[in-house]
Amino acid sequence: MENDSHNLVETGFFASAGRPKTLKAIQRVMEKMTADELKSLKDKVSIILAPAPGIVGQVFLCQGSSAATGEQAENQQQLVLVYLSPRIERFSQMRIESIVAHEFAHALLHAPDALEGGFIEQQADQKVRSWGFKVAYPDNSVYS
Repeated sequence: MENDSHNLVETGFFASAGRPKTLKAIQRVMEKMTADELKSLKDKVSIILAPAPGIVGQVFLCQGSSAATGEQAENQQQLVLVYLSPRIERFSQMRIESIVAHEFAHALLHAPDALEGGFIEQQADQKVRSWGFKVAYPDNSVYS
């Protein structure tokens, strides 16, 4: 499974050396996914942004070719950026895995422009449980 995660995280936007627990969490979550889910994740996620803990800000272009028109534009896939905060590296491995699973569930289940409303959180939580992980945000709030 390392080769599968390697394709997603070795984009230049993932600080592997500074994010060992996050990388391990990504690998563990991907090991729980079905082959179809893994393929879908690879098809949808363009970037996993996991900057080094010392990075205070970064800006990246995350869009398809602006030259696409007509049918090309309709068929063009929407790009997804999964952001994993440097501060999660301070959490337990189990908690990081829950967070990664939750964000990957959103990437698989929801269009980026539809990430509002309580029902999407319930759907993501259901997917997280199906992979065998605990729910990352049990009270629907972000961990502090």
